[in-house]
Amino acid sequence: MAYGADYEVEAGLSRESLSNNRPSWKSENFRLTKLGENHEAFYLGWRETERFHLQDSELQLGTVRAIGSDTHVQLELGTSGTFHILPKQYGDLNVHRNLGNGWGADLGGRVTEYRMGNTTLVRAGVERYLGQERFSYLLFAGGPEGSAISSSHRVQWAHYYGDKDWMGVSAVQGRETDNLGEGVFSTTRVNGVSLSGRHDLSSDWGLIWEMGSLRQGDIYTRNGAYAGLRHSF
Repeated sequence: MAYGADYEVEAGLSRESLSNNRPSWKSENFRLTKLGENHEAFYLGWRETERFHLQDSELQLGTVRAIGSDTHVQLELGTSGTFHILPKQYGDLNVHRNLGNGWGADLGGRVTEYRMGNTTLVRAGVERYLGQERFSYLLFAGGPEGSAISSSHRVQWAHYYGDKDWMGVSAVQGRETDNLGEGVFSTTRVNGVSLSGRHDLSSDWGLIWEMGSLRQGDIYTRNGAYAGLRHSF
């Protein structure tokens, strides 16, 4: 991020291949962010996706606001006019608290409306900075309305090697609910690992990347990558 920048724009694309003769996924995204003091922000995003030969678009609107110097609240709303796979609409709220001595905590939740019903998800996490290293853990719990709650866990390690540059590895395991384009929710065991990072190309250009693999029960294994460019001005 360029020092003194007022805006940030990111454009990227992802490609994912699925096993068991299932069609590949692809998406393109664009986001414009108005930057503020003390990590505050307001952003507007757009995403186009294709999953299981079904195409969707989604509009996202979000804000990050500071409550004092140590607590930030993020609210994001999204909607899709097609919602074949993506949600018809969703609301996501997250609170991050700096606990001091390198510790931080997150608490949040998400309510999502699909064609076939609603899902609710809550999450809680903790992070720890040790020099140039960051370690984090997140617990996710939720599922469709009227169904049993399922949970999953994500751990991540990230190494910071510049002002904003970092690279990390994360792993997820547990049970999660997803829309697989078959008109019903599917809750399966998931196992996955990913590599991700950010690298400055110049004072105002940065590369965002991620690659990983996720096994969705016995339904498929998804392998893919994301690449995006971020510009501050």
